[in-house]
Amino acid sequence: MAETAADVLVTVNSDEYDSSFDSFVPGGETAIREEFVTAESGDIITLAALLGDEGDPVEFEFLPGGGETEDVPPEVAHLTFETPAEASASWTATRGR
Repeated sequence: MAETAADVLVTVNSDEYDSSFDSFVPGGETAIREEFVTAESGDIITLAALLGDEGDPVEFEFLPGGGETEDVPPEVAHLTFETPAEASASWTATRGR
């Protein structure tokens, strides 16, 4: 089965933080945006990914600066295309540095 390429627009839904990128991601490849958005500890950031030209954005909240306490580390957000032909994707977060 061939992997389908997709257009993706990721934005930060916040008046305080302003960041976005628009990219064409070929099937089977990974697009990385390091330090896309940085935030203070405890600030919850909402990312919105729009796949293609239609549909609703897929939103995700994460803590790029970590929690207000040391036991909540910074997080790194990952957007994974589940079925690019149907513009389906999901967000996850992993422990950052």
